[in-house]
Amino acid sequence: MQSPLVDLQHLKVKNPRGDFVFTDLCLTIEAGKSVVVTGPAGSGKTMIAQLLAGLIRPMEGEMELFGEPVRPRGKRQWRKLRRKIGGVGGPWELIPSLSVTENVLLPMIAMGERPHIQKERLWKLLGEFGLTKVATHHPGNLTRVETMLCQIARASIAGQPLVVLDEPSSGLDNQTYLHVCEFMVKATVSGQSLLLLSSDPPPREIPASRQLRIVNGHLE
Repeated sequence: MQSPLVDLQHLKVKNPRGDFVFTDLCLTIEAGKSVVVTGPAGSGKTMIAQLLAGLIRPMEGEMELFGEPVRPRGKRQWRKLRRKIGGVGGPWELIPSLSVTENVLLPMIAMGERPHIQKERLWKLLGEFGLTKVATHHPGNLTRVETMLCQIARASIAGQPLVVLDEPSSGLDNQTYLHVCEFMVKATVSGQSLLLLSSDPPPREIPASRQLRIVNGHLE
């Protein structure tokens, strides 16, 4: 039996002020399945993204990612695990010193993919997301929409098994967000798992997904 991509059990997590945001966080994401987590601002959605990115640690509880028990101080392990996660928003902001092209290519470079495969996938995605004209631009010169589409292109390029999207609708017009939703549907149909963290459910149903809501420090 294949291990879950994400298995969080009874986590207690504090915010920077020292207050508990989660008192009993349990979340399991099976391979090929997706989860939509909703909750109001400040409820802890971004903290879940930060946990999966290795940026914060729980006070108590157990974490397994891709079948591996996570060691709180295992920096080498976290670097390996993060290569398997594509991200949009939250901890996965673009690197300011890199161009659009360089940002989008990062996951493939980390995986050691061959240059001609990198180039082929890069230009296909830049065209698909309307980013060809800004390929040499840096994040500081992008609009909010271009920034989000660049992050999605980066999360798409290497076919990572898990993609985490933290408030992907933030600052987007309805038409662009529907484009984002199309990406989410395509990703799930291709076998990727998504974790969508959003204030509201998406306007389109995500295949093979279940919905959870943050309530009083846990998911239900």
